[in-house]
Amino acid sequence: MKKLFKYLTDWRYRYWSKKIKGMKKMIEDEKFSKYKALSLREEVRQEYDQEKSRLALIEEKIKNKKETIKELGKDEFERIKDEKVRADKRIEGLKRDMDQLTTKVFGGKPSMEHPAGEIGNDQTIEKLYDLIDTVKRYIK
Repeated sequence: MKKLFKYLTDWRYRYWSKKIKGMKKMIEDEKFSKYKALSLREEVRQEYDQEKSRLALIEEKIKNKKETIKELGKDEFERIKDEKVRADKRIEGLKRDMDQLTTKVFGGKPSMEHPAGEIGNDQTIEKLYDLIDTVKRYIK
C-alpha cells in the first residue's frame, strides 16, 4: 500500500520504476542474444569438427603419396592437395568465427584495442543487475 501511494504521488519514483522495467527488458534482450550466439557457435563448432575430420582424410591420402599417385594419377593428386589448402583455410575461418562468438558471449581479454577487455553478454547482464540494485537503493 505504501509503494502504491508513493507510485501515485511521487513522480520521481514513477520515473525510476519505469527505468527499472526498461532495464529488466534489456536484460531479457541480452539473455536472448547470448542464447542465439551460443546456438550459432554450436553450429559452427559442428561444421568445424566435420571439416577437421575431412582434412584428416585428405592428409591420409597425401601421406600415402606414392600409392595415391599410381591409383589416381598426377592431376587427381594435385586436386587433392588443392582441396587440403581450401580445407585449411575453411578451418581457420571457422575457428575465427567460434572465437568471435565466444568473445561476444563471455567477453574478451584486454588488448591494445580494448585495454579493459571486450564486454560480453554476461558482463552486460551483470552490470544491468547492479544498476537495478543501485536505482532501487536510490528511490527508497
